[in-house]
Amino acid sequence: MKTCLLNYLLCIKCSTKLKLCFYLSSGSSKVVCSPWTVQAHLGQDVVLSCRVEPPINLTAETLEWKHGPAFVHVYRSGGDNYDDQDLRFKNRTILNHQNLKDGNISLTLTNVTKEDEGNYTFCLRNHDISANVTLTVGKLRTVTHATFQVRTTPFSDTFLVKQEVELLGRTVRKEDCIANSG
Repeated sequence: MKTCLLNYLLCIKCSTKLKLCFYLSSGSSKVVCSPWTVQAHLGQDVVLSCRVEPPINLTAETLEWKHGPAFVHVYRSGGDNYDDQDLRFKNRTILNHQNLKDGNISLTLTNVTKEDEGNYTFCLRNHDISANVTLTVGKLRTVTHATFQVRTTPFSDTFLVKQEVELLGRTVRKEDCIANSG
């Protein structure tokens, strides 16, 4: 998290030879991303959730999301700018423009691939504010086989449940004693 002062330059032309300039400060702002590490499965959509605090209107700002040196998404001059976007992210990013007025700069990345894994940097260029989010991508585990066995003894208040599940070729076994409520 990086905190800095947001400054605006105000220049007043007093005469043809005199111009006064002032820096107006809007206070200290920071980018907050939660969580800092995001986990996704191949093919899923994921949200890199970040916001500027205190909230400021970002609709007139230049916003950049990068993955290493590659541009993931750029918002400039009131709209998305795809000129510099890396081809790997073409048609796969969504920045909600309505949320920008409240300082929300969250980016949705669709159809996640293994190559998407790594560090993402958000940068608010004119204010020297940036933040990082790490994306980890894994395979979605599928159950290929499941066996459940229940064993009870006469007049017993408990019964034993045995579970055997095969996950991607690996067998996982679990036994639980459960109280009989009936």
